[in-house]
Formats: sequence, C-alpha cells, structure tokens
Amino acid sequence: MLKSTKLCLLLALIFVFTLIIPAYGIPATGEVDFTSTYMYITTGTGQNAGIVTVKPNNADDTVHDTVYFDLSLPDGVKFTNIPGKADMTTGDDKLVQLINIDNYGFSFADRDFIKIWLAGNEFNKDHPDAVVKFDFSEIEFYENNKLDINKDFSGNLRVNVEVTGIASDRIVWSESDELTIAKVANTSLLVRQLEC
Repeated sequence: MLKSTKLCLLLALIFVFTLIIPAYGIPATGEVDFTSTYMYITTGTGQNAGIVTVKPNNADDTVHDTVYFDLSLPDGVKFTNIPGKADMTTGDDKLVQLINIDNYGFSFADRDFIKIWLAGNEFNKDHPDAVVKFDFSEIEFYENNKLDINKDFSGNLRVNVEVTGIASDRIVWSESDELTIAKVANTSLLVRQLEC
C-alpha cells in the first residue's frame, strides 16, 4: 500500500513540475524553419501549451510580395476566444508575436484557425532575425492564447502551420509542418490512475 501511494505521488509530482520541453525538429532546407516547444497538460477549457516559431531560411524577397501564415488546430481543440487583430504584437505579450517585423496584418480567424500576412521584404533570407511566434504559453494578464481541449482528446496536440509566399497573386512557394505544442493527458484517465 505504501509503495503504491509513493508511486502515485511521484507520478503526480512529475506531472505537476514538468514545464516546457523543447521539441526541435530536423533542420529545414526550404524557405522557412519551423520549431516548437511543448508542455504536459490535461484536457479542459482555458489550457496553455507551447510555442511555435517560424523563421526565414532560404526565402528570397525577389520572388514573393507577401507571406501568409496559416495555423490550424486539430479536431477536438479550439481557441477559448477567437483571436483577432488585437492578438498580434511586435512585443512578447500576445498570441502572435512578430519580432523584427513592421509591415504585417491580420487576415482571418475562427475557433480552430488563424491567418496572418507579412510583407515579403521583411521575411526573407536577408532578414534572418525576423521571427513569427504563435505563443500558447502562460502570458501574464493575457487570456486570448488559451485553448479548449475536448475531454476525449489525448496524446500529442499537433498544430499545422502553413507558410506561403505570394507574388503577383500567385503562389511561388508553400511549406507546412505539424508541430507538437502539448502532450495531453485525458483528465478522467489521469484521475483514475492517481486513485491508487
């Protein structure tokens, strides 16, 4: 009985004290580099997760005027609040963080999707310090980056990010990746496992 209780306590402590773990993918050789971090979380409303980062790699501003970023959440996961233009910043305190980028805009969002755009001359290989982040982590005094995760969801929470270079109203290049931003434990299973 004591051994079982210690094991349950150990599992609970590991779950509680595990924060953000980097999950770096294979380096890209295309137009952009994708990376992400993830957190261990449970199902429910208002959950935080990790961060998706996109940087220019070989993107050439001579071939694209505008770069679009589409982020899609998986089935069973929704934004707690639908994001809008007010959720974009050149700082570090909103869902969409644009670092070393001045010319950008909000296109569209829904409960499971957000689309933004940047000027092509600010997101290319000549501006390696340009960064786009989708930050689902805990941000003080900010709630619009939280997720509602269906009680039946479990496993890796992977978002799909597609980045598209447009020139003269045609697609010049497009790259996408699925990135893990959370490892989700089903709440009912977690409670059942801890009741040793």
